[in-house]
Amino acid sequence: MTLLIVIIGLLNIGLGFGLAIYYGYGPAGLNEIFEALGPMPPGVPNAQSLVSCEIVASKSTVGLSANLPVGSTIDPPSEPLAEEAVLGEVRDLATTAQSALVSDQVQSRE
Repeated sequence: MTLLIVIIGLLNIGLGFGLAIYYGYGPAGLNEIFEALGPMPPGVPNAQSLVSCEIVASKSTVGLSANLPVGSTIDPPSEPLAEEAVLGEVRDLATTAQSALVSDQVQSRE
């Protein structure tokens, strides 16, 4: 039974790979798969890769803040958002419930 499951799984992978190639969604062959994977990165990134990641991150955020003047910051909203108001009420209710439970426990011990 296990052998049948393994065979069906391998046929499924092969059929999926073949259909992906046929419809143009996959690589043209196994060589392109290994080339796309490239060399495996080491477990700990070196300093050069970290610097390049920071450069890419800074370049990607430039387009997001293009409408702001240089050196300006975004101030928080003047009034709390609806979610923040609800979270504040939930915190208040949780604090009230916790204090009620603690006082009930103290009364039951006495």
